[in-house]
Amino acid sequence: MCYLHLYPNLRELDLAEVIFSRSRMKTLSKALDKFPPPPLHRLGLGDISFTDSEHFLSFIGMSHFSAICVLDIRNISYERGQKKCSNRFCWKCESVKHDPQFGGPLFATSLALQEGYQSTGSPIGDVIHLFGKSITELDLTVCSETGLDFDPRLCPSLCRLSLRYNHIDPSSPVLHWNELTSLNVLTHFSFRISLIDSMSIPSHWRNNPNARDEMIERLDHALTPISRMPSIQEIRIPKFLGMFESLVESRRSGHLVEEV
Repeated sequence: MCYLHLYPNLRELDLAEVIFSRSRMKTLSKALDKFPPPPLHRLGLGDISFTDSEHFLSFIGMSHFSAICVLDIRNISYERGQKKCSNRFCWKCESVKHDPQFGGPLFATSLALQEGYQSTGSPIGDVIHLFGKSITELDLTVCSETGLDFDPRLCPSLCRLSLRYNHIDPSSPVLHWNELTSLNVLTHFSFRISLIDSMSIPSHWRNNPNARDEMIERLDHALTPISRMPSIQEIRIPKFLGMFESLVESRRSGHLVEEV
């Protein structure tokens, strides 16, 4: 990172597989003071360990990152007090885009803003709690064990929301999105599924001839509160392998149907 100043047009930086100790971060900060990096707009962090939430927040809050507005994090952990998820599908990949004009601070901020703050135990949770007012776009992974662990009221400026489900059993897709109706300026909503339990698909369809219609009905019920929001412009629904190719909103009934 001490050589970033040699690339003045660099705007995106990805760091991966790093264990940040406090001494290592002090060394890095001094080096960047001596050789300031270019104005980065996006910072990606993957498979990185920090001591605790204060350590993580002080890293993304370094003055050298003052121009960053997009933060992508994947498998970030805290050495102290980290909550482990036993579900093997519970990997985390999040993206946050924020705009300070909506009243929130820059990612680059001082520890004074964190005084008295109690960590949620989750890096993305800490980012949302401290910078929620200015977050405009959010891409979250939903763990099948914990469900949607996100308070929309913390992000009043959120315009785009994408939810990635790591695993769904086609026999019981439980989706709860009623709380998202508090997002008054939300224009784009989408959800994806990284993995469907393919082993259960054949037996589920064989034992229940109405399974396809039932799943569409569940999705329709879950999406109805969002589709009725005045601000919504687009809802994206994934293709489900082995179940149906795509869904559209029926002009006649207003409900989801399979696209012909």
